[in-house]
Amino acid sequence: MTNELSGRAAIVTGGASGIGAATARLLAARGAAVLVVDRDAAAADALCRDIADAGGRTQQYLADLTDTGAANGAVAAALDAFGRLDILINNAGIGARGPSHELGDTEWRRVLALNLDSVFYMARAALRPMLAQEGGAIVNIASIFGHVGIAERAAYSASKAGVVNLTRALALEYGRRGIRVNAVCPGVIRTPLIAHNEPRQLAALADLHPLGRLGEAGEVAQAIAFLASDAASFVTGSSLMVDGGYTAA
Repeated sequence: MTNELSGRAAIVTGGASGIGAATARLLAARGAAVLVVDRDAAAADALCRDIADAGGRTQQYLADLTDTGAANGAVAAALDAFGRLDILINNAGIGARGPSHELGDTEWRRVLALNLDSVFYMARAALRPMLAQEGGAIVNIASIFGHVGIAERAAYSASKAGVVNLTRALALEYGRRGIRVNAVCPGVIRTPLIAHNEPRQLAALADLHPLGRLGEAGEVAQAIAFLASDAASFVTGSSLMVDGGYTAA
């Protein structure tokens, strides 16, 4: 494993499981100090111990990112622990399923608050130290459903489409100041978010992808790490599909 991120500090939200955990592990393995932001104290602690045991530098920060003050707290914690902030991975998110005419105000706001609002709050807080350092990379985790529609996922689809265009807007605003902003748009990935599905449902989901299978969290993490690294130094404002060909049709 290379040390291409040595000397850099990163925040990964929703970092204790799934794509977030795979990304935190990979960034740490490549030399970055990583602040794992999550609501699950036990999972975050276990992940940080694993990263530390493997020789990585990490710390956890417990927060509910739907709280507008949590973003400032997370960035302050990273600066206090590591002295700088170079990379922000906005991964925290939730889903909601059901007919749109039955979708209540509370559920709609719950999904938008975490999936979209918190992405802006975290980016806003992270941009301040990145501007002072004259550089940084933000990677927002959107979704294929930010580009194509899906029935009975109105709140999720709307939130992820918002993340895609927020990414473009921030990239245009801060590119000349040395800050790159990109999005990764996964297909259906084998994470705890889909663990409730029965085997036949998972098989049907896999069949929607031309590669004929579900994605793995580690595969998405590789794409995230690329966009966070200097290897993507001329990439900004993009939405990288990591979807097994789902959106090619």
